[in-house]
Amino acid sequence: MNPELVSQLRDIHGLDSIPWWPLAPGWWLLAALAVAVIFLLISLVRNMLRYPAGSFPRQVVVGDMNGDSIPDLVVSNSGDG
Repeated sequence: MNPELVSQLRDIHGLDSIPWWPLAPGWWLLAALAVAVIFLLISLVRNMLRYPAGSFPRQVVVGDMNGDSIPDLVVSNSGDG
């Protein structure tokens, strides 16, 4: 072995650890997009489940009342005069 080459060898140094915080801007954008999609889905579901009724609804009947092959809701109210 050549002593001149051996004397040129140096220690191997590992890389510094990469911190996980603060997050890169792409992760913040992805998190904001995920929150926006969640709020949009929640608002869509809440609006789909709302049906107007009177002050004191008592009974609900589902049926095709006008012959258009689409089920209709009929609500009977108590106290509406």
